Amino acid sequence: MHEVRTSDIREYAIPAAIFIACVLTRLPFTSRLLYNMDSVQFALALDHFDVTLHQPQPPGYFLYVVMGRLARLITHDDNAALVAVSVLFSGLAAVMLYLLARAIFGMSTGLIASVLVMTSPLCWFHGEVALSYMPEAFMSLLVAYLCYRVLKGEPGLFWAASVALAVAGGIRQNTMVFLFPMWLYSMKGLGFKRALAGLFIFVLTVFVWSAPMLAAAGGYEKYHAALDAHWNDANWRGIHAHWILFNARDMAYFILSGLVLALVPLVDYAFSALTGRTSPEMDRETIYFFLLWLLPPFLFHLIIFSHTAVPGHSLIYMGGLVILSARAVQHVASRIAVMGPGISSGRTAAAITVTAGAVNTLVFLFAPYPLSAKSIRAHDAMLSRYIEAVRSNFSPADTEIIGSGRFILSYRHAMYYLPEFKVFNTFFLTTPDGPRTLWGRSRDTGKTASITFGPRTTHVVDFINYNKPYDREFPTGAKILELGDGDLLVYYDDIAELKNVSRIAPFLSSQIQRRP
Repeated sequence: MHEVRTSDIREYAIPAAIFIACVLTRLPFTSRLLYNMDSVQFALALDHFDVTLHQPQPPGYFLYVVMGRLARLITHDDNAALVAVSVLFSGLAAVMLYLLARAIFGMSTGLIASVLVMTSPLCWFHGEVALSYMPEAFMSLLVAYLCYRVLKGEPGLFWAASVALAVAGGIRQNTMVFLFPMWLYSMKGLGFKRALAGLFIFVLTVFVWSAPMLAAAGGYEKYHAALDAHWNDANWRGIHAHWILFNARDMAYFILSGLVLALVPLVDYAFSALTGRTSPEMDRETIYFFLLWLLPPFLFHLIIFSHTAVPGHSLIYMGGLVILSARAVQHVASRIAVMGPGISSGRTAAAITVTAGAVNTLVFLFAPYPLSAKSIRAHDAMLSRYIEAVRSNFSPADTEIIGSGRFILSYRHAMYYLPEFKVFNTFFLTTPDGPRTLWGRSRDTGKTASITFGPRTTHVVDFINYNKPYDREFPTGAKILELGDGDLLVYYDDIAELKNVSRIAPFLSSQIQRRP
């Protein structure tokens, strides 16, 4: 009879405990309503996938949408389904981070890393909302874990690393592009035939998910046109020093939100290693592994594109920074231990970890900043106020809605939560037929070259979050409803007055009209 050893139990018990603890800490704080514009577009895609209509936005995130559809079979609610995916992958990402940190630096580092990632405000927040970044974080860690094991003498895992890289691309296409250099580096010792087989497996797996995605998008040409237009409309700003500084500021905020107190030992660790005061405790292969994992997404978001409203972009490299931070905690603890007799390096590292975890938790639970439980509750309350105000004060028989592509309160929220009203976006998309905007009713989306109101429309609601602390000069003719907590709902009784709304795209503003 096989004797169960303590090490065998620990092998499974620790990852299971990490997963359960992470999931349980997420459940009380989940968002009740779709968090931002992308969340709504993912929800709309659960019923009708079409990247040309931004359901969801290009490049499509096809496997994420599929996961949402599967989750909805259980939850029967769009937001609950997508949030459930985030909660699940939060737990899986924490486990994978532990396993990878343990493989590189040992079990103690893995345990420290798991505490840091479970309590990280950035990671905690994205485990509570309907966005695709926690699945991306998990896939980044999974691919890194498999590639590291291949690199360190387990060549039989090359096929698993290849499949994982391709599946990561099905969830978020940019993930496989950013991780490809790391994957390629891990194949260096396999020999030509096995490396070629890995590439074939990767391409075949990409085909398996991309073929149905392209079919749902109406074919390659439509998909490519939508992707190219989205890049030019939303992402590409050119390479300029101004944008690099802007991106650097955003990334610094994201990293601080991800590490909080753990950033201090990480900076100390990096400075000590770069100045030669201490060894980085990694062989050359491991150093290259980290560089090829973290630098591609880091440089892209620094030089090409970053945005204050989408901190989730940082989760693809945040796992690596958390692992290095965990090792940095041990490095600081070992330096403290030599200061006097009786000081234990292990107990000091544990004390630092508990302190960092406690600070992280307090920041997430109580801090008045966007990546917190408080901000999630505030968003749900704010969105509920606007939805109720429109329903209570206006009728879809004589009222239509305009809204913007702002992330937190967008035209998509109005389209989803007020399906009885006709809703127009005030921004434009580039299409092969020229500039167009999106409009919708009954959660069906269409494109139009003009904002054309019905003949009986006498009110137009501007579905944007105006707030008293940020009072501005409203356009001529704007009327105000006070909703409480400083929120203001703006509407117009004369369609002609919409021409004074500066944020309406000029080609739309010039074509605002009423249908005969």
